[in-house]
Amino acid sequence: MSSHQNLLNGENLARLLRIGTWINYLSDVEAGGAIVFPLLNVTVWPTKYSAIFWHNLHKSGQLDGQTLHSGCPVLVGHKWIATK
Repeated sequence: MSSHQNLLNGENLARLLRIGTWINYLSDVEAGGAIVFPLLNVTVWPTKYSAIFWHNLHKSGQLDGQTLHSGCPVLVGHKWIATK
């Protein structure tokens, strides 16, 4: 999967910006499936019943470039998540 930031596009961009991201991990993964924030040097491994949250924007409304992230492929097992 390619690195990306969680933003929505549209005519009224300010209204559509995704100010934060919440991921609930609903399953354990035997191998793989991490989310990586390369600019922060942070890797989060999926663990059942855990969650991760981050702000996509600064208080000024500007994009926080450090939210760039990638989802690693699941090598063994399945990854179930709920995202908002």
